[in-house]
Amino acid sequence: MALGQALPSDPIQKQIFLERAPDAEEIYKEFKSTHNTIIGLIEEQDFEAHDDIRLKADTAYYTTRAIFHQLSPQPSTESSEISSISALKLNKLALPMFSGNHKEWHTFFDLYRTTGHENKSLSSIAKYQYLLMSLSGEAFNLLKGFPVTDANYEIAYKTLKGRYQNKRHLATLYFNEIVHLKPLKDDSSKSLRILIDTFHENIEGFRNLSFPVDKWDFLLFNIVLQKLNTPTKTTFEAEHTAYDIPTYKQLVDFLEKRAKALESVLLTSSR
Repeated sequence: MALGQALPSDPIQKQIFLERAPDAEEIYKEFKSTHNTIIGLIEEQDFEAHDDIRLKADTAYYTTRAIFHQLSPQPSTESSEISSISALKLNKLALPMFSGNHKEWHTFFDLYRTTGHENKSLSSIAKYQYLLMSLSGEAFNLLKGFPVTDANYEIAYKTLKGRYQNKRHLATLYFNEIVHLKPLKDDSSKSLRILIDTFHENIEGFRNLSFPVDKWDFLLFNIVLQKLNTPTKTTFEAEHTAYDIPTYKQLVDFLEKRAKALESVLLTSSR
């Protein structure tokens, strides 16, 4: 990365960088896989340090990619000049990143569409360059075989949209994450937070797809209830005997309060 930043005008060093930079893709993929495994094993108090490690790795990888695209030969001098001018403008915008995770597609698509695709001040080749810079992993591999030309931008954009703009696939992902979430084995704040966050994230996903989530109250209530262990479920039932049919919101509010209480107890006990 430092080589690409410091010596872009040196033909020999530039070629070395261009030859080695593509290896960053596989290295970064292996890092993410290993780091995700580590995250699942560490204690809560170690999260911040590991988040910092991930941030530094992300910065190094995407900076390397940006430099690689900047130094790579362009189809023509004219296209290169247009792209470089447009890049200065686009660099000021907060471009999203997308690796091929279907659950991140709508956020990525909405942001890129408004900041890049519909930006009339950008040429097609500039949009194409920055679309590629916004992709990694599976999504990047889908487009990397297309030559970077004005004519190919719309083809690449529609190809990416055709692969990931799949309402049924997204809905199935949301459904599976909720239904297959493992029931609580212990009564800890961490376990409760994971359960609450998983339901909230996927229900909002359904809502963004225009599913009638507000009509699923009883269904969602029972699915969450089945994920609770006996002590938590018993406490909830004891506190809500006045209601014939408690609501999903009441159950989630109860779990939020219980998680906070457990966190307070843990904090007090550690002193």
